Amino acid sequence: MIEHPRAEWQGSFHHPGPGTTDSQNPSVGLYIAYFRQQTYQSKLISSNHVLVKSNDADWAMVAAASASQPVGGLVLPLQTAELRRAGAASLGDANSVNDRLKVWRVYWINGRPMTSEWQAKVVGAVYRLLGRGDDAAMLVFYTDKLGGEARLQAFLRDNWLSLDAWLRATRDEARSSGPAPAAQP
Repeated sequence: MIEHPRAEWQGSFHHPGPGTTDSQNPSVGLYIAYFRQQTYQSKLISSNHVLVKSNDADWAMVAAASASQPVGGLVLPLQTAELRRAGAASLGDANSVNDRLKVWRVYWINGRPMTSEWQAKVVGAVYRLLGRGDDAAMLVFYTDKLGGEARLQAFLRDNWLSLDAWLRATRDEARSSGPAPAAQP
């Protein structure tokens, strides 16, 4: 789905307490695509970077909306979606919940969270013009639909500040070490 990110990462996050099982506390997945020195071939905002492509044989997007979530003293804007596994039962079928995912996505543009693609492009361009680089990331959080809203809220509440700190440290480390190597086509 994401083409040519500069980095991929899998972090360590808040885990369930003792005595809980995966069925009592289903996991939250996190995908981060990080971009620096963006080019035409390697950039955050692209028509190729979608949650589900129209010809995807495995998943279909059945709902999309905007939302916000208070975390760490700020209100985090989010794009929300519900994905259905291809061939899964209809929305009204109670047995279909395991074939559905609740998904939240946010863009992180040089330290500023946002959901609008055009705003992300404008803010990124302004930072480049000011000489502050074009570091940007897309964060996608996902979990089973059943109980997913509360699980995603808790995950963001417990982990957003750490994620933001990691992204800022990655950006700042690159700035202090000089220019990154040129992108390879």
